[in-house]
Amino acid sequence: RRADLVRALLAAGARADTAGPEGTLAVHWLFLKERQQYDIRGDFVADLLPDLVKAGANVSAPFEWDGQQVTMRELAARHGMVELVQLIDRS
Repeated sequence: RRADLVRALLAAGARADTAGPEGTLAVHWLFLKERQQYDIRGDFVADLLPDLVKAGANVSAPFEWDGQQVTMRELAARHGMVELVQLIDRS
């Protein structure tokens, strides 16, 4: 949840397209507070999503939530976050 650290890691060569624990990708952590707890902050996502996409992140990559595979776009739409859905669509 620290944009400065994410940017520093990317600048040092961290990859945004590889999976971490339990298959979670860097882009998923824009929506996650903890592994099974999401907390979508539109400003945080809007700030970092372009950087992660440039570093190879796939915004359409699904992750497991409540036993289902969902995408970031689907979660944003469920919560009525129209601007965020549009940002994801442009990415």
